[in-house]
Amino acid sequence: MKVMLARAWGDPSTLEYADAPTPRPNAGEVVIEVRAIGCNFPDILIVQGEYQYKPELPFSPGCEVSGIVRGIGAGVTEVGLGERVFATMAWGGYAGVVAVDQRHVYALPDFMTFEEGAVFGLAYQTAWCGLVHRAGLRRGETLLVHAAAGGTGLAAVQLGRALGARVIATAGSAAKLEVARANGADVCIDYRTEAWVERVTRETHGEGANVIFDPVGGDVFEGSTRCIAFEGRLLVVGFAGGRIADVAGNRVLLKNISVVGVHWGLYRQRDATRVRRWMVELLKLRGGPSADAGHLEVVPAGARGAGARRHRRARELRQGRADPVIKLPLTRLDPSIELPSYAREGDAGLDLRAAHDATLEPGGRGLVGTGLAVAIPPGYAGLVLPRSGLALSQGVTVLNAPGLVDAGYRGELKVLLVNHGDKPVPVRRGDRIAQLVIQRVERAELIEVNELPASERGAGGFGSTGV
Repeated sequence: MKVMLARAWGDPSTLEYADAPTPRPNAGEVVIEVRAIGCNFPDILIVQGEYQYKPELPFSPGCEVSGIVRGIGAGVTEVGLGERVFATMAWGGYAGVVAVDQRHVYALPDFMTFEEGAVFGLAYQTAWCGLVHRAGLRRGETLLVHAAAGGTGLAAVQLGRALGARVIATAGSAAKLEVARANGADVCIDYRTEAWVERVTRETHGEGANVIFDPVGGDVFEGSTRCIAFEGRLLVVGFAGGRIADVAGNRVLLKNISVVGVHWGLYRQRDATRVRRWMVELLKLRGGPSADAGHLEVVPAGARGAGARRHRRARELRQGRADPVIKLPLTRLDPSIELPSYAREGDAGLDLRAAHDATLEPGGRGLVGTGLAVAIPPGYAGLVLPRSGLALSQGVTVLNAPGLVDAGYRGELKVLLVNHGDKPVPVRRGDRIAQLVIQRVERAELIEVNELPASERGAGGFGSTGV
């Protein structure tokens, strides 16, 4: 198998793409074929040798993954072979296959993708550990979240909102604040252009924030001690700013505040049972696509910018404040086949997965069925798009994409794949092979012009789609 290996302390750019033996499960361990890997700030620190612990060199970083169970050791009862799972680790996640103690492996719900599972553990567990276990955040209190568009910060914004708090978010740009606002922040402050301590004081009518979630440290920590409420709880989550601040003991005394450490990894190490209970509660809040205002929504890093509008629209759809979705009649030709789902909230493309195993020879093509028969509604058409990741990982694309499923079509959805590589590519049942987008078909009014308007696409139709 392949791994990203650190042979010496240094920056992530020094990691080596190397071969390593595929692990076998010891007693109590689960072997996972990795489908997605979570990348976190601690990964950088551990590679630099600046984290709380230092693995023995060489090692692979990475503390959370998702994938499919391919092996189980003696005594494993939490998950079974072939099951979709996600897991947390101390390190070792940047690999094609990992072996993890079953205490830290969780079944991946049907309503979550591999990508969501791979980033759900660390961020949301840290937020729960801090806000619920350590700070005891109560409904109606004011929560101040720093670095609110980052992984743990965004999780804290969502969780704080779900718990009924009024959330104030700080971040360093308008785009980041838009992400925080789209995910439930009531007040957004750009700390680079505003006097954020004074603004927090004004927004709380001079009282200050009851709970402050601080993954930054340094000057941000010091400023937080000046805008915290009486009996406030200041959570020390990390030092992303690069400086560890000193605690002003007089401020702790004068306001009776609590400075509280949040080292979630130590709970994982010392009390895995407690951490599993936290995960159960978090998954209840994550819920399915129809969850209510208490919903936790995993936002991929690529959507933390202009894409935040897409996630806000998805929330409006769930709450009935936007156009209704298209109703697509569908039949499973095999009852064991999973219903298609969206890779991310707000996406327009439904995942299409292979209903059977197939092998694509070099330069060859194959028609792969999905086991799903659909009836495209009148006035709509289906577009089959190559968004499965196969092109990047295996050199496999959808032939003549986008494939068109005409309005009024009745029958099984099948995807014609072509292998552009020089090695056979196996496609396994359940592999994502494409996405289906349903689009309204509109009549066009032809307007004859002397010169066509400018476009970012080339004359042959290829190039940027502007998406």
